[in-house]
Amino acid sequence: MFSGRESEVLVVGDSLVKYLGTSVSGLEFVSLPGKGVEAVSQWVGRHVAPRHKLVIVHVGTNDLAGGVPVHTLYNKLCSLNANLPTGVQLCISGVLRRWESRLPGCWYSLSHAQLVSFNRSVDELNCLLSGSGISVLGHHQRFGCDRRLFARDGLHLSRSGSYYLAQEIENHTERWMVSYFAFLQFLALDCIHSVLAVC
Repeated sequence: MFSGRESEVLVVGDSLVKYLGTSVSGLEFVSLPGKGVEAVSQWVGRHVAPRHKLVIVHVGTNDLAGGVPVHTLYNKLCSLNANLPTGVQLCISGVLRRWESRLPGCWYSLSHAQLVSFNRSVDELNCLLSGSGISVLGHHQRFGCDRRLFARDGLHLSRSGSYYLAQEIENHTERWMVSYFAFLQFLALDCIHSVLAVC
């Protein structure tokens, strides 16, 4: 699912990014519901275009829920860079904890013990990512403290959760753009100085 307009910034992920494009303009959003890091990595490798300068990836919930070990998932997330063309920067959106479902009989509900184990894995993964050297959005801490950011199923985001995540991504993108354009100015000035030195 694609939303937003063509942009230098691509946000791709699982179902949690599905409605983010309604809260933020100027970014390109692609939602791959139910997919894990391997499917997202393959999609990124096939679809990142020359216009993309920053790729923000939000994925991992489905992998952890499917039993992928934390260190295996961490290595797969870190290897996402290998599928990006030279010059494209990667940012990983921290994996979000889950909450108990308020929907009776929900097929993907977790028992209390499973939920505690899942959330420990999420915390461990986010801790590993924060020390990886890859740019990571650390908003996952807020989502672990505020049930209102999630829908009744405890997995998907509420409207306010989607809005908050979209704003966090937009804020990161704005900071990235400032540094990116400063870098381009530096390159341009360096090139001008090199040309003048030759003359």
